[in-house]
Order: sequence, then structure tokens, then C-alpha cells
Amino acid sequence: MKVSELITKLQALDQDAEVTVTSANFELNGAYVSATLIRQYNEGKKFSETFRDAFDGETYDKEVWSMTGGDCRVVMIS
Repeated sequence: MKVSELITKLQALDQDAEVTVTSANFELNGAYVSATLIRQYNEGKKFSETFRDAFDGETYDKEVWSMTGGDCRVVMIS
């Protein structure tokens, strides 16, 4: 999603609503917490990585991002 697309989607929502993200803190077990950081990285890159499904052991590829090593600007919300 591009920043312009995100802005359009956010403008259609209640401007007083709380923005939440899934916590990366292991102890919080994926609980929703308030977003506290919006940061732009100027050297991001997208690539494909292979993952293994924890349930059935099958592998699959997913496009993911790195915040370094490339030439794309990437915005992260956390």
C-alpha cells in the first residue's frame, strides 16, 4: 500500500479513532496496542522469502520488506 492510499483510507474514518497495531512484544502475545511510531526508511527493498507453516509443515513464499539494502522509501507504523 502506498502512503497516498493509506491517507485516502484514513480520511474516510473517524478522525478521533485510536490507531492500533499488533504488539511485537512476546509477553503481550499479539495484543493490540496504540501505534506510537511512524518512520520512513529511505533504503528499503522488497524480496521473496520462504516460510514454513507451523501447522502442516508446508513451505510457502511471501513478499516481505527489509528496511536496508535497497533504494525504495518505506514507511513503517508500529
